[in-house]
Amino acid sequence: MRTTLVLNAKGGSGKTTIATNLAGYFAAAGQSVVLQDYDAQGSAMDWLAQRTFQMSQIHGQEHYKAGSQYMTRAWQFRLPAHTDHVIIDTPAAVELQKHVTMIRSADRILVPVSPSAIEIRATLTFIAELQDFIKLYNCQAALAVVANKVDLKSQAYILMQQKFRAVNVEFIANLSMHESYYVAAETGVSIFEINHPLLARDQHEWEPLVSWIEGKQIETDLPASKLYAVAD
Repeated sequence: MRTTLVLNAKGGSGKTTIATNLAGYFAAAGQSVVLQDYDAQGSAMDWLAQRTFQMSQIHGQEHYKAGSQYMTRAWQFRLPAHTDHVIIDTPAAVELQKHVTMIRSADRILVPVSPSAIEIRATLTFIAELQDFIKLYNCQAALAVVANKVDLKSQAYILMQQKFRAVNVEFIANLSMHESYYVAAETGVSIFEINHPLLARDQHEWEPLVSWIEGKQIETDLPASKLYAVAD
């Protein structure tokens, strides 16, 4: 079983979009998936509620809700047998100290960032804090950053790359933001569950990210040491 935590203290980075599309990808591939929502807005669970019975099933857990007085949280949020992937969506302004157990449970921590000057500065600060936190609590998760909602030809993206390379962090993947993502969000599907030739490029952009989550070798021209930051 692999646990992927989608995390950024800055809101608007696209955490829910990435979490739901990852859940949809693995479910469509025939794997048993649990989608955990820690955000009180419940956006991931709203997406899940739109799915029909004909779609690949995803088990949802509303961790933002108070536990039942009739059972422990450990029992309430136990994982189904034979779970292959756990995808965790987190809220903005997340306090790391309050989620030690959640973070220590992760095999992969994914930090999305969009090309906004304010978000870039906030994310760079958050990554530094997160790396210190991981070392302090001896977390074993690998840490990666994904550029989200980007235009690869834009000056904003070029400047964004320069900022992260300055601290020796490369993007594990670069995801464009097209209308298909909004359609998927409204209908409870992932872009991998929409069979349309125009989505081939969008789907291809996820390949390095999925390979990283699954622990597969990633084909890239970048030096392996700079591909993603690994927390020791």
